[in-house]
Amino acid sequence: METTDHAYEIGGVVARLGVLDERVSFGSVRDILVTESGYYVADGLNPRIVLLDRQLNVQRIIGRDGQGPGEWASPSRLAGDEGRIVVLDGGAARLQHLTPSGDFISVAPLPGHARSIDYHSERGLVAATDAFPGHYLARVSGGESTPFARIPSAFRGAASEYLQLPMHETAVSGDGTIHVLDNEHLALVSYADDGQVLGVRFLPEPARSLRLAHRARTIESFGGPSRVLGVGLARVESLPDGRLFVSSKLGPEDPVGHVLDPGDLTAIPVLLSPAYRDAAVRRLSEVHFDGLDRAVLSNSDAEIMVAEVRLVVLGHDETR
Repeated sequence: METTDHAYEIGGVVARLGVLDERVSFGSVRDILVTESGYYVADGLNPRIVLLDRQLNVQRIIGRDGQGPGEWASPSRLAGDEGRIVVLDGGAARLQHLTPSGDFISVAPLPGHARSIDYHSERGLVAATDAFPGHYLARVSGGESTPFARIPSAFRGAASEYLQLPMHETAVSGDGTIHVLDNEHLALVSYADDGQVLGVRFLPEPARSLRLAHRARTIESFGGPSRVLGVGLARVESLPDGRLFVSSKLGPEDPVGHVLDPGDLTAIPVLLSPAYRDAAVRRLSEVHFDGLDRAVLSNSDAEIMVAEVRLVVLGHDETR
């Protein structure tokens, strides 16, 4: 994919939920789901789901630590499902469905080690999991899971002698195309509803090479592949206009991600404003778009912020 001559720039913070904020304090922010009702936050360390309004005021705290219905072992991912909220409770290998207000509806098992989920009104629920060898995903319906998205032969490689957990991500764009972000190769693999591969596209350079090198250094610094189960480099989510946002960040001067258009093969960098000196923002761990003019951010201290976003021409101080 080729980068363009403009970028989405994350500017000033308009709302903040600090580490010791009296409204609520998070142990870890594992995922944020943007909805019309506000922001659902998965707290993995203090197992619960928290619903915030757009000013980051607490609307409801949902569930508690436990293994029962409406309780959480370690909620890790969120998706919207036709008026419901789907929660991947990774610590218990299951999916739980909630009403938009947070009331419990149902629970279903999810085989394997699941990393990511997404939902589409016509395609249903897909989950990135290692339950089916040779496949990236499982399609989940009626409590049953079936294999989907066969891994391209060029990416299968030889089996590792070490236990490795898959770190792949999935998102379904508005037209129903099912995408997998292969985190081993930093490639976007797209599938039709029948499982046919529609395209394999590597993420833009030099960001891709820098992140692959970062993963290699991380694995080495922690003792090599025998000690590291996996390193997640990037995440992907669908945007309302049909494009995809791939988030990944190394240092304060690096893009926090790219907005990808799989149709015309362009990638728009997402950058922090060069005037921004807020250390909390520069320690970002999560970035999620709320429309295309706001972003919901979290950092390594489990703070949550809402910031303005504008489209700028690179090298110019003007909007476009």
